[in-house]
Amino acid sequence: GDKIGPPIAGFVEEPGKLVAVIVLASLPRYPWTLNGMCFGAAVGAGFAAFESAGYAFLAAAEGTDAMAGGIALRGMLSPFGHVVWTAVTAGAVWRVKGAANFKFSMLADRRCLAPILVMVALHATWNSSLPAMFPFLLGYFVLGAVAWLVAIGMLLGGVRQVSEAKALDR
Repeated sequence: GDKIGPPIAGFVEEPGKLVAVIVLASLPRYPWTLNGMCFGAAVGAGFAAFESAGYAFLAAAEGTDAMAGGIALRGMLSPFGHVVWTAVTAGAVWRVKGAANFKFSMLADRRCLAPILVMVALHATWNSSLPAMFPFLLGYFVLGAVAWLVAIGMLLGGVRQVSEAKALDR
C-alpha cells in the first residue's frame, strides 16, 4: 500500500502536467524546444506550489513548526523536482512537435518518449523510500542532478535549434 502509493504519483502527475502544458500552450507561434521547456517549467512550478500548499494545510494540524519545516524543505528541493521534470517532458514534446499541431502519435517518437520516461522514473523514485535512505537529502540531490543533466542537454539542443533556424533565415 504505502510503498506503492507514492511512487505511482510519477506515472499520474507527469502525464497530467504535460497535458496541461499542451492544452495551455500548444500554439503554432511557439515552435521551439525552449518554448516547451519554459511552459513546462511554469506549469511544474505552479503544480509544485499548489501541492506544497496542500501539504502545508495538512501539516498545520501538527502545528506551525511542522508546517514551516515542510514548506522550507519543499522550497529547498523544488528546483530538483516538478519544475525540471515538467520542463524536460514539455521540451521533449516541443522538440518533436515544432510548429505542427500536437498529435498523440508524437509521444511515440523516441526523442519525446525517452525523456518523458526518464522523468516519470525519477519522479517515481523521488516518491519512493529510496532517496530518504541517504543522509543530508543526498538521494534527492542525486535524482535532481540526473534531471538537470537531461534538462541541460535539452537546453543546449534547444539553443542549437534556434541558432540553426536563425542561420537559415540569413
